Amino acid sequence: MGAKAVRAADPSAHVLDAGISSTGYGVAMAGDLLDAGKDDEALKLYQAYYARRLQGDASRFPAIDSVAELRELMKDERVVRVRAMVAATWKAIGSGDVTAYQLHFYEGAELAPVLLDYIRDHIGETLPIEGWEVGLAWPGSDFTLAKQSSEVAQLLTVLYSRGVSPLVYLPLAFTPGAGKKEVFRGLIAPDGSAYPAASAYQRMGDVVKNSASVRPIRAKGWNGAVFRDAGQIKAVVWRTSGTAALALADGQELIDLTGRPLASGTPVTTDPVVLTLPLTDDTDLGSALTAALGTSTTVE
Repeated sequence: MGAKAVRAADPSAHVLDAGISSTGYGVAMAGDLLDAGKDDEALKLYQAYYARRLQGDASRFPAIDSVAELRELMKDERVVRVRAMVAATWKAIGSGDVTAYQLHFYEGAELAPVLLDYIRDHIGETLPIEGWEVGLAWPGSDFTLAKQSSEVAQLLTVLYSRGVSPLVYLPLAFTPGAGKKEVFRGLIAPDGSAYPAASAYQRMGDVVKNSASVRPIRAKGWNGAVFRDAGQIKAVVWRTSGTAALALADGQELIDLTGRPLASGTPVTTDPVVLTLPLTDDTDLGSALTAALGTSTTVE
């Protein structure tokens, strides 16, 4: 109703949906899978989605060990409200009065494609998705600043490569206080110094700012995307597991998330690196990346 009133007053107005909370998606997706008879898949997704918050004792929803427990949780008043809100969101978008989808996401980067597939199944392929709250909720003891740095770059790469833009990273910094637990990890320390993740964020800004297009890559053992501008390609890549040397051809450059140059043959891990390739009219991007990564690579 509100969207209709806004569009009636100004047909050119940019109207977002209300915005589903990051935590709401977990129970919504798990509930839909249960409804579809995919019990084991529902349980696995629920456990993965809330793993970090549960490990850090900062989850709105409880640990679940069985499909029976998950089904019982679906009756909880909070879950019923969340699923009703999600259903209302899909209905509002179906009205045609919403001009962009508002994404809130704070879970692990590996869950972003799962969530985006779920959203696209409901909103279609044409409505833009804008990331107005993007970050990392990571309250547990397995958090490290080095892991955060890597995952910030991974998360931004995955979201950009799936067409999510703009991306607003929140929070910039955590404000300490009595009884406050740091759940959402910022880029700046309380004393004003920059965490390593701030460098990773800046590096991604350098990659994105002049790019005219971005496309994900597909290569065994690798993940990432290519950002293309008028004169070059910047590929942000990382290993999905293990390590592999990255071979550089003439004119190619490689840096880590701090901007430090890396030599040809440097082992690449799950920490993203930025590979710059010169771009000419006869550049075969798939072949160039295949040679650099050492495995058959396609650009989607």
